[in-house]
Amino acid sequence: MDKILFLKKCYLFNGLAAEEIDRFSPIVEEKLYMRNDVIFREHDPGDALHLIISGAVKISKEIKDGKQRTLTLLKSGDLFGELSLVAREFRS
Repeated sequence: MDKILFLKKCYLFNGLAAEEIDRFSPIVEEKLYMRNDVIFREHDPGDALHLIISGAVKISKEIKDGKQRTLTLLKSGDLFGELSLVAREFRS
């Protein structure tokens, strides 16, 4: 999929002119993750915004005894990671 076309459809970029969205082109990187891959962990640096082009992502948190608690499920068109990127803080 055309990365810039996908950004234009994303609600976060609503209101930006096409020329402004095109400026993101050099830093947009497409990555493929497989089922059960870890994208980031709590306390990792918040250095990227993630947009889901296809598939689904489970956001979970480790609780007592190494067990995982699912916080939410995200799907195509959703984004995540924006808060720590904007706040320049570690992932929560």
